[in-house]
Amino acid sequence: MGDRPQGVAGDCNSLAETHAWFDSRVAHHLPHVLNVSKDIALSFRLPRQCRIDKRAALADTCPMSEICIALTFDFDGMSNWIANGATSPSMVSRGEFGPIGLLRILDLLDRHDLPGTFFVPGHTALAFPDHCREIAAAGHEIGHHGWVHENPVRLTPEQERDVLQRGLTVLEETTGTRPVGYRSPAWDISPATIPLLIEHGFLYDSSLMGDDFSPYWARVGDRWTQDGPYV
Repeated sequence: MGDRPQGVAGDCNSLAETHAWFDSRVAHHLPHVLNVSKDIALSFRLPRQCRIDKRAALADTCPMSEICIALTFDFDGMSNWIANGATSPSMVSRGEFGPIGLLRILDLLDRHDLPGTFFVPGHTALAFPDHCREIAAAGHEIGHHGWVHENPVRLTPEQERDVLQRGLTVLEETTGTRPVGYRSPAWDISPATIPLLIEHGFLYDSSLMGDDFSPYWARVGDRWTQDGPYV
């Protein structure tokens, strides 16, 4: 099996046992990357009734009169088009509109007193440093979104490490805060991505789509064949 949280997969049959497992992981600082916090984590692979009970408990803490959502935005600028070789004036102009849309979003969030997370490529932070500083000054989180919106799957592990480090450096120098969250520019990650995120101190990834509600540990080491089970 891959490096999946075996306690959640097999040993924890109650919410109390699951939270105890989570606390033991955090207490010992074992290397895992999670999507979000303990409060809404680890319904992953619990028996169905446990998942239902978990969601009911969450509903008690967030009644229908309060809307609980996560607002995230990708501030790509021109990087998305440059990465794909779409560098005609028309394509580049689509990236130039990014800062205009960003300021409108920041104004909307401010008027409603809402926090958000903005995933930003390092290239965009260099192109629009003042806009990135506005994001941080407004109290929003800034996450890592590659260097120039490249797909990690197309990179060697060495290239992916360089992209990750360059983006971290520029985002921290621009905003004064080192990102702890990562979203792949292509919503696709390589076998090297999760180990690199762990190595560089990231707390969560926002590239995987294995659940719509409950965050779960990102795994490494999965194996498969076309005529056998996925393990």
